[in-house]
Amino acid sequence: MKSVIVSLLLLFNFVYGANKIMTYEGKNLREGNGNGIEIHENYVKAGFRLKRLEALNEEYLKTITVSNNEIYVGTGLSGKIYVFRNNKFNLFADSIDANVNIIKKIGNDLYAGTSPEGILFIQTGNNKKRVKTGEFSINDIVKSGNNILLATSSNGKILSFNGKTTKLFHQFDATSVNRLILVKKKLYAFCSDPASVYLLDDHGGILHSYQFKENEIADVSVRNGTIFVAVNSKNDMGNTKGIIYKLNSDFSSCMKIIETANFINSIVLFDKYILFSAGNRGVLYATNIAFYSSYPIKIRETDDLIFTKIIRANNRIFAISSHQGALYEIEPASYGYYVTKPIYFASPVKIFDIEVVGMTHPQMYYRGGNISVGDSINAPWSRYQVGTLAKESPILFLQLKVNLSADSRIYGFRIDYEKRSCPPVIDSIVLSPPGILYTDGFFRGYNKRAKRSKITRLKNVGFSIKNSAKDIENSRRSLIIYAKSEDNGSLFYSIRLKSLHLNKTYNVVKGDSNHFFILNTDRYPDGTYRLFISVRSENQQAVHGQTTPFLIDNTPPAITNYRFSKHNLHISLSDTTGIYDIKYCTNGSEWKPVYLKSYQIYKKKTNITIPIKKKPDFIIIKLTDIFGNTGYFTIKER
Repeated sequence: MKSVIVSLLLLFNFVYGANKIMTYEGKNLREGNGNGIEIHENYVKAGFRLKRLEALNEEYLKTITVSNNEIYVGTGLSGKIYVFRNNKFNLFADSIDANVNIIKKIGNDLYAGTSPEGILFIQTGNNKKRVKTGEFSINDIVKSGNNILLATSSNGKILSFNGKTTKLFHQFDATSVNRLILVKKKLYAFCSDPASVYLLDDHGGILHSYQFKENEIADVSVRNGTIFVAVNSKNDMGNTKGIIYKLNSDFSSCMKIIETANFINSIVLFDKYILFSAGNRGVLYATNIAFYSSYPIKIRETDDLIFTKIIRANNRIFAISSHQGALYEIEPASYGYYVTKPIYFASPVKIFDIEVVGMTHPQMYYRGGNISVGDSINAPWSRYQVGTLAKESPILFLQLKVNLSADSRIYGFRIDYEKRSCPPVIDSIVLSPPGILYTDGFFRGYNKRAKRSKITRLKNVGFSIKNSAKDIENSRRSLIIYAKSEDNGSLFYSIRLKSLHLNKTYNVVKGDSNHFFILNTDRYPDGTYRLFISVRSENQQAVHGQTTPFLIDNTPPAITNYRFSKHNLHISLSDTTGIYDIKYCTNGSEWKPVYLKSYQIYKKKTNITIPIKKKPDFIIIKLTDIFGNTGYFTIKER
């Protein structure tokens, strides 16, 4: 917890300084958002616009393909295929399998590959056909010669389909074949566990190969014979990273383009950029195709969770997402707008002037307020003119919005202000695990939404998932409320915790404390709650506030079903909020991690496969969810 507090103080350092000139630049700019822009390391300019075309309200869209101006999308969890035509979605095929992993239109035929039954679905006109392959998952489909080739898992096979039956084309020493790509009529196979790429001949023989240091192939894109590969890895400590490599088709050179601290979900090439989605925050990024960069360009952060797939078709770029199941189009923009993250002050201030560094006559808007907690962020926007804010009452928060044209750039903001005397201010509320509830009432934690209540996702708050979840099994679930007063004197707290489902209110505390109070959440029933807080200083000045709803979960994950196959154990899992970490041991041996795919992390329901060379007497499964609840299960063959 010490590391979390230190990071939190660093985050707000620019707010609580004693100077009357506040600068908002650099990393602070990257925390902002907008549309039609690119947020670089030290500046913002016009760039890409994200346009939402339609939402299906399916929890998880997994794959997309475009044919003759029709867009086909496949869903995870519900096993459906939709077609987008005339600006709306229509159901194309239903209940194929649990997950539709890949859709390809080859000639007049539509092919789809599924999991966990490994079904090849084919539709020609009104005729539908289902072919069981005997594999767990079909991940990609490509036509090579007269045959259709299928990339499968979890035995690392490529299958050849002649229109009636399948047969083995090649089997790799890998868990999964993720992608099949034709580059200048040459067949490349991309495998995971380990992440590797193979050049194959017409009969499935290996001509050349290249192995990466990472575990998982996330996505592949090709331009003029050069292959761009996104790979992911996760170590035993839970640390994750995603890397994009630039690989020559003859494997003679491999250059790292960018490395991120999050899983990469999908990539696509556009002009001089690689556009990619990473992590679970609904963010799109870009990086230059020609050289290595340590800072991805932020394009847009949305209210959705993951952009699962990005593709380019007919000179247009499309993206699909999870949670809301939406279809987007990404297009270059010659103008856009940028919005800062809300800027909070320790005490009410009077704003005299705001300068946009890099622009002489900006078209700028602002909103502010003197309420430190609650729905204050929903205040209306007003046009800013010099001296406008000097006429208004002192404020505790400020947010700015600036319009950008093609030739304009923002390098930061300089805010001239004067500090005023004030009551104590609730600084932040830390829920450990898994996130932070700030004074705007927004919950920034793992990507979960409380039932019936909208909860926003993790933003740059000074610590990441990998650090806070490193020892998640030993973390005590608690809520720490920080406040500060002008004279650093004692504070009197009055805190009530209200259950939104049980319609019950708990009087948590009334009493003195220095600057924080810890509320242990494991003593309360599972559910969605709201905190009502009053803090009073020794001079009887007080501040009151309430949070947006947040979740308390003390129930460990569960195994709902399992089955043994020839060399694998297939397990179905469920949890109230989402599964974070899975380990297993056979016959009392050492614990081994199960590497979840990026789309499986934090899901309420998911399926995993554990490879078993020889069936053991028993297997112990250890499941940990995002709130640190851990469950142990012993499985024996029935």
